[in-house]
Amino acid sequence: MDYCFFYKKTIKKIFLPTILFSFIYFLFGIFLDYGFSNIFSHIIDLICGIPTGFFWYLWMIMGLYLMVPFIIRLINCVGEKTLIRFVLFYFLLAIPVGMTTKYKVYYAIGQSFNYLGYFILGYILRKNSINKKNNIKGLSFIMIGLVIATLNAVIRYKIYINYHVSEEQLTGGFINLSSNFNPLNVIYSLLVFVGFSYIDTKKDYSKISNLTFYIFLFHFMFLTLLEKLILKYELIQNNLAIFCVEIILTFLLSTLISYIYMCIKKYIEKKYAISELIANKIIVELRKLLKIEKGVNNE
Repeated sequence: MDYCFFYKKTIKKIFLPTILFSFIYFLFGIFLDYGFSNIFSHIIDLICGIPTGFFWYLWMIMGLYLMVPFIIRLINCVGEKTLIRFVLFYFLLAIPVGMTTKYKVYYAIGQSFNYLGYFILGYILRKNSINKKNNIKGLSFIMIGLVIATLNAVIRYKIYINYHVSEEQLTGGFINLSSNFNPLNVIYSLLVFVGFSYIDTKKDYSKISNLTFYIFLFHFMFLTLLEKLILKYELIQNNLAIFCVEIILTFLLSTLISYIYMCIKKYIEKKYAISELIANKIIVELRKLLKIEKGVNNE
């Protein structure tokens, strides 16, 4: 594998947009506070990799991408059965660690290392299902996963109702039941992933799939604004209606703005090739640092 090509593509497609939107959400947070009264708190969140809640995932995955060369070597050195045993053992260790450890900095290598099992197991599951399309089996996995997800939500709700406290308050902050390493979360996540891997779609969804990353980046901004507008002006009274309206409008607005953003981005890249220049510069510096002799390939 050409690692320079891989990292160059990752820098352009993920790293640079993450940096850009981290600053956008940093400014968005200041705007929501109507000034600079809590600017120190926003700066700390930006440094920690969470200018807004969901950004922890983007910064965590950066660490995983840094590990890709080592992951590929591991996959090439051991057989699939050994790899599966390794991943299962890894989950046995990662689950208690993930449920009891809190990271202040979300791009910490320990945070990324915890998700290594997800990363490798996703590769194994995808590899074994890609040529075995079966919509019935796929939908079955997805439905079972959603049932487990619902069960998990009910358990957390019951804890809140019965004890009138959050999960962390109930456990003294030691165990986080909403952690991504809660065994129920792990199981339903893997089932849903496997289910979609088995689904065979006849229609071409490539256009919308190209927008999904930016829809993900924009969605929280619109969701937050819609929530504030609906609550402030009491536009809708029914909670279920509020929930449905927020989901639909957030998706539609995020998709529209993502499409406009992509058009502008393509125009700028075609004219100035900013991402290409930055990615090449970073790769050159990395090659100097790591003394990699192989040149940077063009896409």
